[in-house]
Amino acid sequence: MKYVKRTTQGIQTKDYVSEVENSSLKSFLNRLCLMNGSTYDGRIESSKFLLHTKGLVPFYVSNEMVFFSSKNIREFDVVFINTIRVLKVVSVTNGKVKIVFDDLDELLLNVSFNKLYRQYMLSKEILKRLL
Repeated sequence: MKYVKRTTQGIQTKDYVSEVENSSLKSFLNRLCLMNGSTYDGRIESSKFLLHTKGLVPFYVSNEMVFFSSKNIREFDVVFINTIRVLKVVSVTNGKVKIVFDDLDELLLNVSFNKLYRQYMLSKEILKRLL
């Protein structure tokens, strides 16, 4: 899975094809975490402990999924991006960020490059500590 985002129809997951599921974002992420032995809230608390930080943190789901978010989960246009599938994060004009995935698929986000890049680097740190 490359990313998960909220849409008006439900939750959109993107891998090689895009799928929409009628669910809330938090319950979808919680289900992913529970399939791997812990809750979403438990994973967030673990990340905060490991990274010695508060606030927005990436979280480990499995060896194939480590997510970082573009914004707070309460924001409608939040996107959870799988670090393992990211090839690079690039700043583009007008305060937008382009994420290039391992299959050269691209995602354009309207967020601060510095904030998103910090989340990306924190998620890489989670990978180093847990894998």
